[in-house]
Amino acid sequence: MVVPPLPVEIVEHIIKQSLPPLRFSTFNKRYRLLRKFSLVDSRWRVLAQRELGRHVLVKNGQSRSLADERAGFPEYLKHTKSFWGRSSIEDERHNVGMATYRLLKAHEGVEELCLSYIPTLDCLLLAAQHLRAFTGNCVDLELDSSIPPLPLLTYISLVDPLLARYTSAWSRLLNPTTLPSLRSLKLLRLDEVDFIHGADSSNEEINTIIQPLLSLAARLEVFAIFERDEQAVANRLTTEDWKRFVELQHLTIGRRSTALSTWINSPDSIPPRLKTLVILDLGDGGDRDEVYEELRGVVAKWRGEGRRQLVIKHKVAVEKVDAGAVTGARESLLRSAKEREIVVREVLANGSFDDWQTFFDVWWVLPLVLSSRSS
Repeated sequence: MVVPPLPVEIVEHIIKQSLPPLRFSTFNKRYRLLRKFSLVDSRWRVLAQRELGRHVLVKNGQSRSLADERAGFPEYLKHTKSFWGRSSIEDERHNVGMATYRLLKAHEGVEELCLSYIPTLDCLLLAAQHLRAFTGNCVDLELDSSIPPLPLLTYISLVDPLLARYTSAWSRLLNPTTLPSLRSLKLLRLDEVDFIHGADSSNEEINTIIQPLLSLAARLEVFAIFERDEQAVANRLTTEDWKRFVELQHLTIGRRSTALSTWINSPDSIPPRLKTLVILDLGDGGDRDEVYEELRGVVAKWRGEGRRQLVIKHKVAVEKVDAGAVTGARESLLRSAKEREIVVREVLANGSFDDWQTFFDVWWVLPLVLSSRSS
């Protein structure tokens, strides 16, 4: 009996579901799997090659030919949806940047750009009009002049951005004219320097990022911000500032953020559409009761319709305990949340908490305890 070939849709689904999530570190594994799929038969080969071209990584020595204006592009790059550029060698960073510029300019189908240790170059921004998502790790944005509007960009994630050399760099990037469609903003600082000048900044200097941030507050639906050590930027947001986040649905902040006490004292400053609050607890677990107690105060004041959830992401594992052994503070938090139909989840970072690509992820983690609805 001859088995009929699988429909194209089924083959595509099998290929996509078999691949690891997109990360700089997973491209080699993706390539090996796609190579194996391409050996099944001619139909699988076409679909595997198409998937190979959808997400492209260029690094170090691979960038020179693509950076050359006289060179053509491989056929598979015509289907590229996301482009990833990385260089650990300073002399190669310009080539990776130019290769990125050429690809963006030639193929308007590229929707996502992810760069690591690459200068953006003014010309790159001019070619980024069709981008919908941008992620930058230690990227030198070189914002020494005005930026053209990026009308389709809805998502920005910046990790340790290099803006220190330019005055008013944040205001050139974060403003409604440049980013009219932005809905998701994530700012992460893992290095010891700050978001402003690469060293401890005064309150006046912190305003150089606060005011641009607030200019976008009314349209943000997703906001995540975390700074190593002191939460300088998040802690500058006042009661009135938080009231401007009228569309915010998903928020991620550090446990030492003063936002929690602000909301307890002024409940009307809790974003009215907030559905998910993620707290990053990077302590050693010794003061876990204090975390629970403060969050219980927030839960008691959190009003809203529909499903709401509080996620506490721990750096240090905690022992699973039964209901009778739960500390008083945690038990009070779960009880208060259950009364208000708020789901509480405690999760443990799966892997290093210093991995910038997964730092804000919640769904790629290991559950530690049951939610409040199951307690």
